[in-house]
Amino acid sequence: MLFPGRTDIHTVPEAVVVWPHHKAVDKPYFCPNLSCLSDDLAVRPASSFRNVWLVTEEASGATWLMMAEKPSCPHCGSTLCEAGEEPLFAQSAALPLM
Repeated sequence: MLFPGRTDIHTVPEAVVVWPHHKAVDKPYFCPNLSCLSDDLAVRPASSFRNVWLVTEEASGATWLMMAEKPSCPHCGSTLCEAGEEPLFAQSAALPLM
C-alpha cells in the first residue's frame, strides 16, 4: 500500500507512473543585519512550489512559513545569507586611505 503524501500516482491506460517525493534538507542561514537579534536560522523549501520557504530559528524552535523570492529574516525582513556565504557589505573591496 502506498502512503498518502509520499508518492504521486498517475494512471495511464496499461501503465502506472510513480514519482517519489524527496524531503528537503535544512540549510543554515544567518541574518546580515547587525541590529537584528535573530540567531542561526535553518531554511528549507516548504513545498514543491517555487518561492515558499520554511524558516526555523534553531535556538527557540519558532517556525515561519513565508513566500518570497529568497528567504528573508522573520524579525527584520533582511534577505538571509547562507552560512558559507559572505554578506554584501563584506564582499566590497576596501580602499586605502591617503
